[in-house]
Amino acid sequence: LIKSKKMQITEYPNFDLLEGHVPAVIQDYETGEVLMIGYMNPEAWEATIFTKKVHYYSRKKRRIWLKGEQSGHYQFVKQVFMNCDRTSLLIKVEQIQGACDLGFKSCFYRTLEDGQWVTVETRVFNPQDAYGKNFSENITLGIPSGSLEKMTFNLLRLAGYEIERESDRLYQPVVENEPTIKLLMARANELPTLVAQGDLDAAITGIDVVMETGNTVRIVSDLGYNKLGLGPVVLAFAAPVEKKIQHLADLENARIATAYPHLTQKFLHQNAISVEKIIPSMGATEGKVPLIADIIVDLVETGATLKANGLKPLWGICETTVHFITSNEAWGYTWKRRSMEKIANKLEEAARKLPRNPKKLLELNVLSSCKSVSKA
Repeated sequence: LIKSKKMQITEYPNFDLLEGHVPAVIQDYETGEVLMIGYMNPEAWEATIFTKKVHYYSRKKRRIWLKGEQSGHYQFVKQVFMNCDRTSLLIKVEQIQGACDLGFKSCFYRTLEDGQWVTVETRVFNPQDAYGKNFSENITLGIPSGSLEKMTFNLLRLAGYEIERESDRLYQPVVENEPTIKLLMARANELPTLVAQGDLDAAITGIDVVMETGNTVRIVSDLGYNKLGLGPVVLAFAAPVEKKIQHLADLENARIATAYPHLTQKFLHQNAISVEKIIPSMGATEGKVPLIADIIVDLVETGATLKANGLKPLWGICETTVHFITSNEAWGYTWKRRSMEKIANKLEEAARKLPRNPKKLLELNVLSSCKSVSKA
């Protein structure tokens, strides 16, 4: 039961069928023209009813979104209809300017004629005026410096991008044949935060650091490579060779050094393991044993570095590869999303041409996935 001083609503739409959402068809209350279709969750539904302005749950932005919050192109509610199964809504509105962020009154501004989509409406507003600096053809793309750097540049060139970088000390390479793509190099573990904050539209980085930082970003593509080529690497536990550890329970009360404290803690929590402490490590993690740590959690490929430091791999927490991620806010803008989809398609195709990792990787029992661990 929804209650307010003005009304009571005794029957909700059924939000159980589509993962907590219902579709809402938006129609001009005077002409009957269909303007757009969006999705509402209970919070967006209530906000729509009580503010008389249409709110959605944006599956692109992944948040509650007031239509017109930036442009001022609000949809004022005139009538609300619900179908007999309570599974969809029809809302008649007064539309300020246009519903389409490309400048058209309706999002359905094209018709299919002889196999071609033909624009049949004229723009009713200039998106540049409505969205300001956000209406830009430029895509700011973060790429990793460090160990993933060489293979990522290889990927970009295979995708057809002509990269100009005059010096290894320059961190904003130029894409000469695609000037709308603006590159910024940063550490792989910085990139998810820069994307989540909206400082970058998109980035190429490892799924391990995306999950470790816990930032809310859109994971668009698994590009399937690591620093040496196609194939995953494993985030794994390792211990001194002389230490007898056979079961996860043997990790109880251990001191664990790792560059992945959050993923490690979540994995231990999932498996009901209590340790003395988790020690964040920013590098040379193998060297922390035995002076300040008993166990480490680190990325493992061949195990050569572990062996050189008297360590042996135990189990893998999860496998990781490089992914293409985007900002949810940037993905919510049609013009940016289309550009980023093109970039993703080029990168996916190019990734299939990358060489396979030539090294013989350790075969470890991997107990989970980075995505499932991060959700704990």
